[in-house]
Amino acid sequence: LDGLEILEMKICVFATVWCFVLISIDGHGMNRYRRVRSGPVHGTTGDPLFLTPYIESGRLEEGRRASSVPPILEKVRSFSGYLTVNKMYNSNMFFWYFPAENSPETAPVVLWLQGGPGESVMFGIFTEMGPFVIDSNMTVSRREYYWSKDMHMIYVDNPVGTGFS
Repeated sequence: LDGLEILEMKICVFATVWCFVLISIDGHGMNRYRRVRSGPVHGTTGDPLFLTPYIESGRLEEGRRASSVPPILEKVRSFSGYLTVNKMYNSNMFFWYFPAENSPETAPVVLWLQGGPGESVMFGIFTEMGPFVIDSNMTVSRREYYWSKDMHMIYVDNPVGTGFS
C-alpha cells in the first residue's frame, strides 16, 4: 500500500468511528420516542379478544360484534383484537381497524405496519395519521385530517412481541 491508500483507509476508519460516536450521543438508532409514565388505572380493558376461534368456527358476525371498540370519540367506528399466527407458540398479532368514513364501498384498504421494525402502530394512530391526537395533558381529541376518512385503515403491531402483539 502506498501512502495515499493508507491515508484513505485511516480517513474511512475515522469517519466510521465518528459516525458511531455521533449516533450514540444523538440517540439515532435508539428508541427516539420518550417514554411517558403511566397514570393510575381507571378500570380495565378486560381479557384479550382472540378472533381466530370465531373465524375457524364460522361465527364471523359474533366475532365482528365482539371486536367492535366502544367509540373513544363521537362517530369514530373501529374494531380490534388478536389474530393467531402460530398456535404452537401462542403467537398472536394485534390489529386495530378503522373503516373508511367516506364512500366505504369504493375506498381503498391500507395495511399499516409501523416502521422500526418493532415500533407499535399506536405511534402512527395517535401521532401521524389516525383519527386521534393526544395532547401534552394526555387528552384525546379528534385529528382534523386523518386517513380513515377516505380509506379503510388496518393497523397491525408487528412482529409478534411488538406493542400489543
